[in-house]
Amino acid sequence: MANTTGVDACLDGGLDWYSTALEETPCRTYERLRRICNPNYNVPFMTIPAPGDSCDDDLGDCCCNSISFSLSMLCLTCQKGLGTNQNIKGINAFPGSYAKYLTHGPGLCGTQVNKTLPDVVQTAVCRQGIKLYDAFYNRVFWDDGSWFFEWTSNFLSQQQSAFGEQAYDAACSPPSSASLSASVFSVPSSTDTVSIPLSASTEPQTTSIVGQSDGSRLSVGAIAGIAVGAGIVGIVAAGAVFFLACRNRRFKRHSGSRWQMSQPLPGATLLGASPTSQPRDSIAVPSSSDAATVNSSDGGSDSRLQRYGTISMPPAYDR
Repeated sequence: MANTTGVDACLDGGLDWYSTALEETPCRTYERLRRICNPNYNVPFMTIPAPGDSCDDDLGDCCCNSISFSLSMLCLTCQKGLGTNQNIKGINAFPGSYAKYLTHGPGLCGTQVNKTLPDVVQTAVCRQGIKLYDAFYNRVFWDDGSWFFEWTSNFLSQQQSAFGEQAYDAACSPPSSASLSASVFSVPSSTDTVSIPLSASTEPQTTSIVGQSDGSRLSVGAIAGIAVGAGIVGIVAAGAVFFLACRNRRFKRHSGSRWQMSQPLPGATLLGASPTSQPRDSIAVPSSSDAATVNSSDGGSDSRLQRYGTISMPPAYDR
């Protein structure tokens, strides 16, 4: 069996679905994620049994998380291949493997996060254009620290087939148009690295507000004029509210059997809302007969995703 780090190409075609969609191998994605915190990181020749690598960087924010672990497991199969046994596809991880990945190296993750990335790392991921499947944020994770290649491969490839580019990068999606005017987006860069203080004594920068000069202050007469104008506007607004309230009461009193303004129309729901909407953790795969759109979010990152049909929970490790 030929040795390969999997950065440029996988050993066999078992991960072609990933490389074709994301235009790089999972080992390359894993390496790019780790290099945000450690620019000198190179994917090693991984070992079996899993975990094949460990989070051993001095600054572990980029690898002390379940997303990095999942990428390392995909990379492990990329390096070793699917195997010759038809009943074994890819490399799985025993329960507890995730914990070994986090604590095996000298870096020792003091705190890890699951199904998310630290904010500063997520910002760098988006700026560098690193593509991460949305399922890493809401689906691919086992509480006991195990991991399954075949289930993960099937789920991610099905999401890719159903949604194309919408199967990944929801965490990097721009906010809704309502908030665009209040946001400024920076141009993606391929050289961003994370700068995180390593010492608790490092203090954040502070910004002081400089007072206005005497020449820019309003005169007493101008202030009095503004106050009088504001009072007039307030009186007009109060009169308008009173008029509308009286008009609404008259409408309800004389409406008879017609629908009153205070009643919703039959079957009406808020735009985008549904009494049967599923929570974010609902499982979904494409289905030819049953399609239901779910618009839900946890932090606003993936509200545009669609989900079709249902699937059972990820398997428990069969010992």
